[in-house]
Amino acid sequence: MSMRHPRFLILFALLVLGGCRASGPSVTGSSRISAPEPVAVINGEPLTQADFEEQYARALSTGADSIEDRSTFLDRYVNYRLKVLEARRAGYADIPEVEQEIQSYRSQLARPYLVGQEVTDPLVRQLYERRKEAVQASHILVSVDAKAPAEDTLRAWSRITALRDSALSGADFGQLARQHSEDPSSKSAPGSPGADGNLGYFGGGRMVQPFEDYAYDTPVGGISPVFRTRFGYHILKVEDRKPLPPARELAHIMIQPRGPSPVDSADALRRVNLALERLDSGEAFSSVAADLSDDRNSAPNGGNIGLLGFDQGLPPAMRDSAFALPAPGAYSGPAQTRFGYHIMSYIREEPLRSLEDEYETLKQQISNLPRAQEAETAFARSLRTELGDSIHTAIVDEWVDRMPGDSLYRALIQGELEEADQRSIIATLGDSTWTVSAFQDWFRSSRLPAASGSVRDNVIASLNNFLDEQALAYEVARLEDRNEDFRRTMAEFRDGILLFRLMEDSVWSAAASDSSGLRALYDAQKDSLMFPDRVEVVSMSAASDSVLFHARDRIRGGEAASEVFDDMRTRIRVDTTHIAVRSGSPFDDVLDLNEGEFTEPSRSNGRFIMLRHNGVQPARHKTYEEARSELINLHQANLEAQLMDRLRKQYGVETWPDRLRR
Repeated sequence: MSMRHPRFLILFALLVLGGCRASGPSVTGSSRISAPEPVAVINGEPLTQADFEEQYARALSTGADSIEDRSTFLDRYVNYRLKVLEARRAGYADIPEVEQEIQSYRSQLARPYLVGQEVTDPLVRQLYERRKEAVQASHILVSVDAKAPAEDTLRAWSRITALRDSALSGADFGQLARQHSEDPSSKSAPGSPGADGNLGYFGGGRMVQPFEDYAYDTPVGGISPVFRTRFGYHILKVEDRKPLPPARELAHIMIQPRGPSPVDSADALRRVNLALERLDSGEAFSSVAADLSDDRNSAPNGGNIGLLGFDQGLPPAMRDSAFALPAPGAYSGPAQTRFGYHIMSYIREEPLRSLEDEYETLKQQISNLPRAQEAETAFARSLRTELGDSIHTAIVDEWVDRMPGDSLYRALIQGELEEADQRSIIATLGDSTWTVSAFQDWFRSSRLPAASGSVRDNVIASLNNFLDEQALAYEVARLEDRNEDFRRTMAEFRDGILLFRLMEDSVWSAAASDSSGLRALYDAQKDSLMFPDRVEVVSMSAASDSVLFHARDRIRGGEAASEVFDDMRTRIRVDTTHIAVRSGSPFDDVLDLNEGEFTEPSRSNGRFIMLRHNGVQPARHKTYEEARSELINLHQANLEAQLMDRLRKQYGVETWPDRLRR
């Protein structure tokens, strides 16, 4: 069994940084430019100050930065480079399993890395910037299906273009929306969401991508060009922009009229005033909400409706009332919506954090939006354009002519096409070609595109998806050549695997299997291998605290603990451990007890635990078996020190820590 030295694992995490670039004198013609003095030489290759700074900056994880820190890092980094050199010399890079492990890692990393760099990262950064600003926009929609006949599409285009011309000529945009928009909400009662086409304020990620893009690209008062979404053709007018307020945790007291009569309305206002009087007298908002609010979902929680963004769909009256409150703890007067009257309370604010801190949250949000797949498809199509591609549609036409749709799909899935068909080239990308057989293999494991009413269109769509996949695979295959950061990541991983193998064989396993060396080390170190005074702790756990109290009472009553535990063995689990110093664990409580005393029960992992102080074990020497893990660590440290001494001599290492700059 291999033992991995903890100190090395920390160093390994710190130092899997990749090789430094060799820097030497630069010579041009007869001119010689002297290189800066190196901070180290390893196997005849200089490590320049610039190279050191690059590696040090990548490894630095805290604000600490002193000459001592840099000197220590230089020593560790040189050791890292030496281990990699030795692993290569020893032939670890030629072991097939090592290469398989590297390629397995690459296959897991490369595509997500590529998509992250080219698709996800730009979308996250864009969404982050758009979460800083709210846009208020109105729109007009003329519906048309994405796969509508050309004449229907042209008719919709002509209509929306005419409406835009009217808006540009000065016609009231809201009136145009109410009269002509096919968004049903445009005809809602004034003040309702969507009425007169007004969608209210929204930030990034709330609208489909094309709509959002035009909203953020159009100036206040401006009218966008005609654009298309999956809903049809739109034009929009930007009414306002303002900084997007931070999200707020809110609570409300909702008072609903109990009927449509004036008496019901008067009663609702009476209850609103009662709530305000109780709040004004100093009663807690949560108490009044629990007592008076008609919102059955939030009332039991003190009216709390959670953390909500300004653009997260609250009725405008509620939103404006809540986000106008000046400070946490403030509450509003009544705001009226179609649900009733609302008294809003501002609990706390959650400002937008830095991009780095928000990144994973925004990335998850992006992954749930259609724009993520749309952007990946657009990237794949750009690669296809760059490489040049073609689909031999004549083959598809011939299939459609001779087979009904179900038969064609079945033939593709089950590989029932004629042999001559399967050998035919159906698609090209750059210098690569794909046969029908290759397409069939992909088709049977892929999902058919959404039905369009045309078998031919569905098969062509599948071929386009197939070529998208091939384009991404092609880009993944040349990622090291196209992306320096990925190339370095893979180089670092390769070096890390080689280093790991060397250390496993030369240090970790060697130390663990060297029984005579461990025994000799034990004999030499025996006097220092000591247990200090330790408290023996007996932990009892059970599904119910009453079981623990019963066991405790029996022991306090004079019964032997061993007999009690044996008698209750089906209901109590007993463990024994020894502690010498506080470690921040629940066992620390025992150090405050006297021998024989018990802690109160506590919950842990769904069970109750009670601890007993079982006396103090005096300091003593450790046996060989008790000290073995410690001995292995000591032996590993010795072997590693011997290895590094040998490698520093073998590879002619020189270091100049005095040349390090801070």
